[in-house]
Amino acid sequence: MKLHALKKNDKQSADEYFAEFDQLATLAGFNDEALLNVLQQNLDRPTFDAIVAAPQVDRTLTAWRDYTKRYDRNKRANERSEGEIQSGRKFGEGRSGPGWIRPSNMAGGQVYPNQGTGMTGTNTNTGGQTGIMGSNTGSAHTFPGQGQPMDLG
Repeated sequence: MKLHALKKNDKQSADEYFAEFDQLATLAGFNDEALLNVLQQNLDRPTFDAIVAAPQVDRTLTAWRDYTKRYDRNKRANERSEGEIQSGRKFGEGRSGPGWIRPSNMAGGQVYPNQGTGMTGTNTNTGGQTGIMGSNTGSAHTFPGQGQPMDLG
């Protein structure tokens, strides 16, 4: 009953939710299919909708858990970024220069760590995208996409 009553809400991180979910799941003794059904019923609507809309997410408990955690972390990072803008702090303040890149196709000015800090030359990441490493001179490389979060899995 506690497992069925455990609802994921916006204020609770996915990591916190799954810590409690896993404890209750162990006690309940449900198989993965039953646990997936419970999870689907208990997720907040935006998270559920995002998972259903993502064609690459398999219908397994592990896939739903992993995607929920990634989605939650991305959402919280975006909320922190928006809070910085609204607080009057320039977005990315204290997070620019060597080691950070600002893609020019991001309207909100997202700033991402550049793995090539302090080096010059070309860096090819595991996704096959190529970018320039070193100082952030204000110019950025634009990668193809629809403005969707990158799937790091």
